[in-house]
Amino acid sequence: MVRSIWYMTPPSIHGDVVFRILRGEWTCPWCQAETAKEDGANDIGWVETPLRSRSPRYICDGCAIDVYSTCARDDFETHPYKDIVREVAAMEGIPLDVFRRICVQDQVEIINSQLQKADSPDVQRRRNYLLALLKHL
Repeated sequence: MVRSIWYMTPPSIHGDVVFRILRGEWTCPWCQAETAKEDGANDIGWVETPLRSRSPRYICDGCAIDVYSTCARDDFETHPYKDIVREVAAMEGIPLDVFRRICVQDQVEIINSQLQKADSPDVQRRRNYLLALLKHL
């Protein structure tokens, strides 16, 4: 059986937009593998996240997906990406349990914003799942 997607990431923007906002190149502070450039040569997306403990608060889409999806898992404690989340939380100087709670809360806020625009059963199910998860964190 295929598991549905139960996580949400912040809205993604292009690298050249991040370049213009920050007035220069920006390398993802978590993976150090992706860089936002003026010419848009790197077409990976970027998200602004409250999981960054200092500004700028942009991370690449790849890191956002890894971290947001892992934090939203009901099997978080045994998930193989838990170590990635632990490492990133330590980089930010945030205890792992607090980091995960911030991440899940951010996902709830993203979903609430989407529900204001248009109600959908799928988004409502994701919201209910994340709210139930948040109660246990």
